[in-house]
Amino acid sequence: MTKSVAVVGAGPSGLVAAKTFLHSHPPGTFEVSIFEKTANVGGLWDTYPQRPNGVINPEMRTNVSKYTVAFSDLSWEYVNLRMEDGEAVQNVTECRPNKAPMFPKAWQVGLYLQRYYDRYIPPYVVNFNTRVLRAERTEKGSHLQWRLELESSTCEATSRTERFFDHLVIASGFFSGPRAVNFGLPVPLDCISEPTPRVIHSTHFRKLQDLWSDGMIRQSAKVLVIGGSYSGCEIAAAIAMQFSNARYSPTRHEPGPYEVIHICSQPLYALPLFAQIGSTKKYFTPIDFALYDYSTRPDNPVQFSIGKMTQARARKMRQLFSEIIGEADSGVAEGTAESEEIIAPYVAISESYSSFVNSGAIVPLTGRVKSLHMGTNGSHLRATVIHGESTTHIEDITAVVYATGYSPSTALNFLSDEVKAQLGFDSTCPHIPLLLEQNFITNSAQVPNLAFIGFTDAPYWGGIEMQARVTAHTWAKQHERDLPAESACQTSSLSDLRNLQESSHGAQSSIPQNWFGDYAGIMEEGLRALKAERKSCDWAEQDGFICPARYLGAGTDEAEAKVTMDDIQQTLKSCRENGLFVARAVFRGLHGRWKVSSLAGSSDHSTIEFHPRLSTDPDHAFEYLYVESTTGSIAEGKDAVSDNEARYIYRYSEAADQITIWSIKDDGFSAGYQLSYLDFATTALDTEASTWTARERPAEAKVGVRKTRRFRFSGAHMEAFSLEDGCDLRLHHRDKITR
Repeated sequence: MTKSVAVVGAGPSGLVAAKTFLHSHPPGTFEVSIFEKTANVGGLWDTYPQRPNGVINPEMRTNVSKYTVAFSDLSWEYVNLRMEDGEAVQNVTECRPNKAPMFPKAWQVGLYLQRYYDRYIPPYVVNFNTRVLRAERTEKGSHLQWRLELESSTCEATSRTERFFDHLVIASGFFSGPRAVNFGLPVPLDCISEPTPRVIHSTHFRKLQDLWSDGMIRQSAKVLVIGGSYSGCEIAAAIAMQFSNARYSPTRHEPGPYEVIHICSQPLYALPLFAQIGSTKKYFTPIDFALYDYSTRPDNPVQFSIGKMTQARARKMRQLFSEIIGEADSGVAEGTAESEEIIAPYVAISESYSSFVNSGAIVPLTGRVKSLHMGTNGSHLRATVIHGESTTHIEDITAVVYATGYSPSTALNFLSDEVKAQLGFDSTCPHIPLLLEQNFITNSAQVPNLAFIGFTDAPYWGGIEMQARVTAHTWAKQHERDLPAESACQTSSLSDLRNLQESSHGAQSSIPQNWFGDYAGIMEEGLRALKAERKSCDWAEQDGFICPARYLGAGTDEAEAKVTMDDIQQTLKSCRENGLFVARAVFRGLHGRWKVSSLAGSSDHSTIEFHPRLSTDPDHAFEYLYVESTTGSIAEGKDAVSDNEARYIYRYSEAADQITIWSIKDDGFSAGYQLSYLDFATTALDTEASTWTARERPAEAKVGVRKTRRFRFSGAHMEAFSLEDGCDLRLHHRDKITR
């Protein structure tokens, strides 16, 4: 007998749930209907450069690679990324027209989900522009079913209907709305008629003008960013980047001094997008290759775990993070992330956060904002920050951006109070709003015909796909709709979850950053529950990168998964043998100010600054304005813009994994013609010091070397570099700026 399934939401969770129900069991097992309140699939990822007003900035990059932000049987190789007038070009062939970057942008993820929908979901399954107003369980015949009140909108009219389903999947998102925070301000600042500082959520920031009510960039600014974790670090770095771009781009606004103060509740590790790994031979890989590897898990078989963190587990995680980061580049808030008192380490992944911290553009502070007050002149704010027994006041704040997370409660407004009570709903607990003890925080025996897919604070795409598989497997074998199936996987007890829910209201040091972040545990226990297959490829059984394409379930397109696995293996081979991503790591490491000393007896004393700015060339993803100030003769005077200053443009191409150096035009900011490029060696010069060599070669000539450069790393942190030009050897030491 066919079982009807309603899926609320057409984001990643809703799409993979529908695909799994439709393809993992024989035809006729499930009949699926998706209800999506908007006109498009994608959820939060439904964003395009020409439509930037969604929850996610379309230019935001993922903080894990495309191999993790993917499902098992759709390779990024076949996703159309061509855009014309801000929209995707339709009707492309299977052959990829544009290769995805290792860390895709949000709008590219949206195109991936559109492709997934086109390939696996029949058009009649999705009901667009349809909102679920209410969902409640009701007797219908001899069974408990779901009665859904629906509201559908068209250009002409709005209509209401009701439909009945055997099962309900809520996939409307854990990050459904910004969490409201009361900072003690008497009235919303936007209600004041005079230009005032703004207090906005991080989802509302796109450009510097968003920070002020009149949209005018100030000549000096002190921006307060509240909230640690991923979004806090990312928005702090985005604001610092835009200030840097405003000052150093060809279309600069020339702002005065600016400062970004980042308030974190506790110290955190700021990890880069690429990590240096290997013992006998060093090489760089995407960060998730280092974080999600079986070698980091001592338990065999790997077990899914939730709850408070043990001291031993925390110590192992801190050691891993420290090795990835390297010395003196943690980018942590005031204090040390190595403190034994901080049991559960917090982490963020960002391309540039720690670089902006080291350059002094971001000042991280540990504490919690107790209140905000309007200054006497009405143009500035004053923040009161508490940390332990101490209190700090921050004056003259010109804007506040809070990145204090999201509330999942709004995604449950349509669910009846009776059902929420059965699930132990607690609206004041954003991390554990519901008590779901089965199938990896997906189901509950209290309401067995209800599932929450991706409804956690760590919704890894492989994890939500595994949740969908286990749920479909459970419901396919479920004969009595009122009783839990024997195939349900018990992953916790209700009492344990209730204790966790109660303890999450406190500030205990054993509380983890992500309650349900055991990605490896979900994948491995789900595999065993389904008696499914994991591909090992060239890895040992208990080794290698954990990614969705390694886990094949019923109905998985194995040929598609193989394309992804082959791509991963080729990427790793290029990292080990060809030095792939060394140029990317070096380019990131250049950010900041360097003191230069010459070993050839020169009297020059130079300071070099690499100022990041938004790329001015579509073929290059990242860009610096290079400024060298010299007290003696000009070191590279050909492109000098004054008697004691030389300028260049440094660019990095993702497609070529190459750093290029460009001349500067007379305005001192615009790029002229390409002078040279850096040709990196395929292996590190030495294992212990991890030094990489590059030859600077002329752009036009086929042969020839202008200079030799050596870059010394500790983990992902570039400690120093040298430039050898004939008999002159110039050493560059990082000049860390503190405020």
